[in-house]
Amino acid sequence: MSDLEIWEGVEIRKSSYRTKFVNGALMSSPVTFGGYLIYKYGKWVYERMAYGDKKKEEIPLSPFPIDDPVVTHFHPVAFVEQMRRMGDDPYTIRITREAERWTGTNKSSMTFGTFVFGSLEGFICEPYGDETTERGKDKRIPAGIYNVKWHVSGNYPKNKYTLQHKLGKKWHLDYPSFKHGVLLVYNESVPQSRGILVHAGQDGGWTEGCILPSSKQDRNLDKWNMTMADSVETLHKIFNQIEETGIENIKLVITDETE
Repeated sequence: MSDLEIWEGVEIRKSSYRTKFVNGALMSSPVTFGGYLIYKYGKWVYERMAYGDKKKEEIPLSPFPIDDPVVTHFHPVAFVEQMRRMGDDPYTIRITREAERWTGTNKSSMTFGTFVFGSLEGFICEPYGDETTERGKDKRIPAGIYNVKWHVSGNYPKNKYTLQHKLGKKWHLDYPSFKHGVLLVYNESVPQSRGILVHAGQDGGWTEGCILPSSKQDRNLDKWNMTMADSVETLHKIFNQIEETGIENIKLVITDETE
């Protein structure tokens, strides 16, 4: 059986999320500008996002160079299976940084982005400015692939966002305690000791490197871009999905598309 026969015999989904190549890997996350691949009408097409007075356009794909000796390891089945899974990956939290807002001080300024985790989609807020692996700088961590683990501490107990905790009382957060705590994010360059967490918050003033998720976000404000209640609810949804999948199987991938 030839590769083309294998390709034609693989059943793939009727449609897909907009998909881009990032650092040599196929990644699906909310695409806000530039070109992207998308499967629709029974074929893969390459499109470019609309911007300004330019409308969305389809760009013809060049034929795959079957006779080109440089192409030696193209595997149709693996490629189609990867594309089939795009957009509903239950093992990867994909974060895309999209914009920054300067408020006049570094402490309250912020980076805005989006996240996709299986069927969950939402927004994130991080510190403003350059990336760094150093702690104590009030800056976001570098784009890349990260491990995650559960984290409980004096500052982040399991009941932090409940009425039994002073913060929960202040913000009227009537939510159950987390079963395992919040998320700690780390890799070889960003050690666990830096203390990068995924926790709740409202704006850039709530993070010195950590990642704040939400389902809604107003990027036109200098503060309170998200609500505490919404951020906590989003955390619960993310953590419940991690618990179902198994935290040992989860990766967090950050892509930077800020200008």
